[in-house]
Amino acid sequence: DATFGAKAGSAGEDVVKVFELIGAEYISSPSQLDALTSLDSGNIDIAIIDSVMAGYYTSQGTYKDKLVMIGATESYGIAAKKGNFALVSKINEALIALRTTAYADVAADFGLTSSIALSEDTPNPYKNATDDSWDKVVASKKLVIGYTVFAPIAYTK
Repeated sequence: DATFGAKAGSAGEDVVKVFELIGAEYISSPSQLDALTSLDSGNIDIAIIDSVMAGYYTSQGTYKDKLVMIGATESYGIAAKKGNFALVSKINEALIALRTTAYADVAADFGLTSSIALSEDTPNPYKNATDDSWDKVVASKKLVIGYTVFAPIAYTK
């Protein structure tokens, strides 16, 4: 008899639609944060949102002492054009290096330490790549990366 909430058009909404099949009520939200607001105000019983967002908002900020994140596991991937092994190698190097920098403090700030997937021991299978994909990025002085503008992704501390 629970009422679920999720952002309209999100993967969370897809999960909720499965629960609707067994009679659960669903209330759509325009954003993940709105789903949390609905949860906090009692309009829904469960919000299904991105675990990074849930980790952030339940570890600090508005909902730190009001909401709890349960059962969340999530992985993300980075895509590059097929055959751009040198570029992938540089991305892997950067992700591995982040584990030993202030990035670990950022992850801790958002309650996401357990979400850091790569470590100093993570192998870089493309370490010796010889294609020109990284050289092209260096020559163009531009690497375009898509991301969201919401915390914690758009971390500004």
